[in-house]
Amino acid sequence: MRAKLAGSVFWHLRGHIFREIGSGEILLMDICTDIDGIRFNLRVAGILERDGEILLHRQKKDDFWSLVGGRVQTMESTVKALSREFNEELGADITVERLASVIENFFEYERTQSHEILFIYYLRDDQNTIGFSQKYETEDLEFQWFAKEDLPSIAVKPEWIQQTLLLRLDQPQHFIHHAEQPNPSSGSLRPFRV
Repeated sequence: MRAKLAGSVFWHLRGHIFREIGSGEILLMDICTDIDGIRFNLRVAGILERDGEILLHRQKKDDFWSLVGGRVQTMESTVKALSREFNEELGADITVERLASVIENFFEYERTQSHEILFIYYLRDDQNTIGFSQKYETEDLEFQWFAKEDLPSIAVKPEWIQQTLLLRLDQPQHFIHHAEQPNPSSGSLRPFRV
């Protein structure tokens, strides 16, 4: 099926969405959609530690930091998406070790209610391909290494991630986070048990 929307041609083929970018080329689309005023995202991020520091990033317009990552594209695994994001943004060739957690994250950003499924992985940079020692900037993003002991004093979102970054979980965890109750001790971050 082929559809035209806002000047772009979209293809729906076997349950996947692609955008035609000219001369028959197609572009995989980010898994992000607005449904009745709520934005849904499928996102991936990585915990990369080096010499007791954690790599975080932020959009220059934001006043908070988050784990480095981005949206997953159609027909792309979360592991491949995380490798692609590090390569696109930093030129880095990282190794995805293992899954740390999956978070169902409910929050508001730029006046939009959001429902996000976030996969977080532990990473390695075996070849030291991240070529900056402390801070790096692109046109829209800032990347910076932060000492683990300084994390509680830094604005990081989701808010509870500072606690997760200080631990190295033995088994992947599934969490449900509602931003309107930011204190994890109040039950806003609940491990999900079957």
